[in-house]
Amino acid sequence: MKVWSLSAVLRVPGEPGPVWFKASCPHFHAEPALTRLVAELLPEHAPPLLAADEQRAWLLMDEMPGADEEHEDDPPAGIGPAAARIAAALQLRSRDHLAQIEAAGVPLRPLASTLLQFDEILAGGLELDQLTPEELAAARSVRDGVHAVLEELDSLAIPDTLVHGDLHIGNVAHDGDSLVLYDWSDAAVSHPFLDLVMLTERLPDHGPGARQGRARLYPRTGDAVPPQERAELQP
Repeated sequence: MKVWSLSAVLRVPGEPGPVWFKASCPHFHAEPALTRLVAELLPEHAPPLLAADEQRAWLLMDEMPGADEEHEDDPPAGIGPAAARIAAALQLRSRDHLAQIEAAGVPLRPLASTLLQFDEILAGGLELDQLTPEELAAARSVRDGVHAVLEELDSLAIPDTLVHGDLHIGNVAHDGDSLVLYDWSDAAVSHPFLDLVMLTERLPDHGPGARQGRARLYPRTGDAVPPQERAELQP
């Protein structure tokens, strides 16, 4: 299905149905171990894992209904709040498992190091020579604004959690009532609100205030987990 610098993804015919194989590059070596941990933390919304070779960074998964990038530009109504609630539930659960997540090789990206790395990219990133002078000036013009936002987040004293890192609608499999967050290659331990920004920015607007409405639903985690476990997940 896809072979590039980051991974190789194969769809293998089988009975009773096809399976999916993914081999990640060394930079994303933690993906199989993390996918297994996600399946333990929130199995009903995790990729359907069949086997994992963590040393080779190989994954074998059942097919996920609704995992179709063609639907990214026209997602069903309500998919944004539902995905946000699931992400919030997983972030809350991850707080008790951060040692396991770190041991799996997931990178730690606190806001302080995020600011430092952002400045390093703006100053001497390998990609800069591919930009026009106008594009480079535009990129560097947001530096102070980014610092202000991240410094404000830091002042809230909200603990870091597991974050997906690339939580756009193309990484949400949706099939009726089933919803799965997949492709955990970009995951890190960082500020939980950063996932919300990626999700809301990549969803189409459905009328005035739609994006703000999705953001307000983010902390309402109750609908994403079994009733008997909702109390422990309330903010």
